[in-house]
Amino acid sequence: MENNYKLHIDGLDEKMEDGVPNKHIILLAGTPGTMKSTVAYHFLNENTKQNDTKGLYLTLEQDKDNFMYHINKLGIGEPAENLYLYDLTTTREQWLKLDKSQAEKVDDANVSTKDLETLKRQIETLKGAIGFDLLVIDSLPVLEMMFKMDDPRDELFHFFKWLKKLCVTTVLVTEMSQDSPKYSKHDVDFLADGIIKVSMIPIGPTKTARHIQVVKMRGVNHSTDPFELRYSNNRFEALKVIM
Repeated sequence: MENNYKLHIDGLDEKMEDGVPNKHIILLAGTPGTMKSTVAYHFLNENTKQNDTKGLYLTLEQDKDNFMYHINKLGIGEPAENLYLYDLTTTREQWLKLDKSQAEKVDDANVSTKDLETLKRQIETLKGAIGFDLLVIDSLPVLEMMFKMDDPRDELFHFFKWLKKLCVTTVLVTEMSQDSPKYSKHDVDFLADGIIKVSMIPIGPTKTARHIQVVKMRGVNHSTDPFELRYSNNRFEALKVIM
């Protein structure tokens, strides 16, 4: 029986049968300030702690030290033993600490001048060295900017197909515009097996609340209702929205 993975959000996991199915590709979408990265990291950290599995968090926006500074400020703490955190500014240095035969496969050139195939090769190298089952890529819009794409829609379509062949459960963090209901810039949400949306909702003239909603999750009987998302003491909680 293949693993399913909990979101580790109290009140929401109970609305999702057995959780996120193995090998699903999930879009975690939201506007700025909705704790997208924190939700993704928490998902990875808790599942690598509690399951016999390994996870890779690939951050394209922040360097590792800056990312962990913000994570530690929230009280989440250092990564679990089986969670590997990499950023594209230091990956070559980190790969050299791995098995040399794997590290030799990595291109020394500046990744910012390469196409999407470069990233695929890098992730495949890490898959061979680490053997991870869970992957977070943070974030999809930065990936689109960093790597040359002549036809973003077509190349992202093939990137999703490649992720499927990688046979891991993947969370793609993506930024939503304040002015658009679209979950992704190039309308790739139909390629994803699941969409989880986080948002900021006004609850008065001077207050807002974070909401989380499982928009879709193929093969899972789940609620599509929005829930208020709260975080404290290394614990996420989803509360029923009172209208």
